Amino acid sequence: MSAITLIDYGCHNFTYRLAARLRDGGVPMRYFANGSLESPNRQSLAGWTHENPALVRNISCKREYGKMSLLQRLRGELEWAGECVRALTEEQPSVVVVSCVPLAAVTRIQFWARRNGVALVYWLQDLQGRAMHELLGAKFGFPGRVAGSFADIWEQQVLERSRMVITIAAGHDATLPCTVRTEGRHALLENWANIDELPVLPPSNEWSRRFALHQTRNVIYSGT
Repeated sequence: MSAITLIDYGCHNFTYRLAARLRDGGVPMRYFANGSLESPNRQSLAGWTHENPALVRNISCKREYGKMSLLQRLRGELEWAGECVRALTEEQPSVVVVSCVPLAAVTRIQFWARRNGVALVYWLQDLQGRAMHELLGAKFGFPGRVAGSFADIWEQQVLERSRMVITIAAGHDATLPCTVRTEGRHALLENWANIDELPVLPPSNEWSRRFALHQTRNVIYSGT
């Protein structure tokens, strides 16, 4: 049976744990992670590969690339997508799931999937088109907003061409292409803990007292 390949651009712990849990449950899984993007998350990749070599495949470029230079990042994304395509061609999965993959890279991967008759599932974590529209508009004004509008259209095309779209919040449904909604090609998978399952402990404890937080109202944010 061909494997399901989960492609995780950002090396997120919860994505790897999901793939590992599915494989342990008997689902044929492969986990492709980015070994070239300069990110703190990448530090975990060596341990995952050692821990689960049958699951993890490190997809790397000839050299590392970061997020600061737009041109270098775009080149890195396209090269990395090419390495993904080579790995997919070698392994021939039945389904490809893309998570947190930039539009330039996912477009190339999706082209391969469509050409080879492989279902592609788009795990929608961030609205990239909207973010690019706001960022370019704030930086370049009207020309930036025009360019950002094309990014919105681009993202909608990627979503529409996906066999299935996974959203992480109910509010994302309204942003999906009409055909995806009417054909029921989307599902909700919240990737944060169920608040009802979190233990409630006294606010005054050793840790809170150490940081003088036991008598104040606090807002805590935990990222991925």
